[in-house]
Amino acid sequence: MFYKLSTISIFIILCGCSVNKTAINDSCSEFRNQLSFNIDGLNDAQSKKDTKATDFYFYNINHLFQICSTKVTDYGDKDNLIAQARVIFKQRQDLQEEICNQEAKVKAEKELSYNTCREKYLKRVENVKKVTEDLNNNLKFVNNTGFKLPPQDITVSTDMEVATNVCPDENSDLLNYLHFSRKNRPNESSTIDYNISLNVGNSTNLFKDSLHIAYDYKKYISEKPIVIVNTNSINYTLGMIPYSNSDKYIKLSYDDKGISITNESDKFITISEIWFYFDNDISKSYLTDLSLPPESFKNNIEIRISDKMRANMIFKNITKSKASEIKLKVGFAVKYKLENSNIENTLYKVKSSTLAESIVF
Repeated sequence: MFYKLSTISIFIILCGCSVNKTAINDSCSEFRNQLSFNIDGLNDAQSKKDTKATDFYFYNINHLFQICSTKVTDYGDKDNLIAQARVIFKQRQDLQEEICNQEAKVKAEKELSYNTCREKYLKRVENVKKVTEDLNNNLKFVNNTGFKLPPQDITVSTDMEVATNVCPDENSDLLNYLHFSRKNRPNESSTIDYNISLNVGNSTNLFKDSLHIAYDYKKYISEKPIVIVNTNSINYTLGMIPYSNSDKYIKLSYDDKGISITNESDKFITISEIWFYFDNDISKSYLTDLSLPPESFKNNIEIRISDKMRANMIFKNITKSKASEIKLKVGFAVKYKLENSNIENTLYKVKSSTLAESIVF
């Protein structure tokens, strides 16, 4: 009896059928397998006239029907029970096969649909990559400034991210954005800002360091796109303007190392004031009462520059022809005394030039 109960408990766990008799799933498949196993065992026991084994398998089949709520007219009639079990087994087997075939058909149709869609999507991805490659290979640079400029380092990419293991809607990636970006060249002057416009198709777009433009890749594939990069003008912040002036005692120079002053005499010199001239404005240096020994110098002298003066050093939308017409005046004045002298001396000169002569790339 213990053997029977243990086996029955295993069948109850394996069968797992619910009250819903229309659900054909793995649990019903398990019912079918267990029923087949016990019918085969019962037939073998009957052929061997093994009464104990026959009762065991009959008991299991009886419980399988009760557990899975299958309608059986008479649980006591062994032959009738076995006959009905075989009929139900065949019905369930056929139904299960039909469901499996239908599921396999649906799965195959889904896979075919997905593969077709994915193939079309990846083809569109390749087309977008081709458009991007064509754009990079067909960039045309036009310099409208009149200055000698290196070609702008501009690259084109797309913002489209390739989806992985999914099939986006057929029209989801028809509209993309081209991304134009500009890299600063090594040692490029920070005083220069380029005014660039991009002609993409029939549109003109102002461009700074980056730009997004919406596009339809199908249109660009047929048109073989060319992007015209127009450098129209520059914005220039005036920096160092080379300057030098001297007399028989001192020398003042202004270069990329800043302002420096040199005592070229054999006497001590005391410098009390240094003034900077730019157009119609002047400003004073921070340095006062500087004592310079004979044949010595002082570097990195700072000048106070007012906000107004700084604003006047910024020039926008400049071309070479326009820069040639802009006049600049830059100069310095130095007040100093020689050793054992109360006479104040002045070193002064204002230099005139054009903006074009002062622009350094």
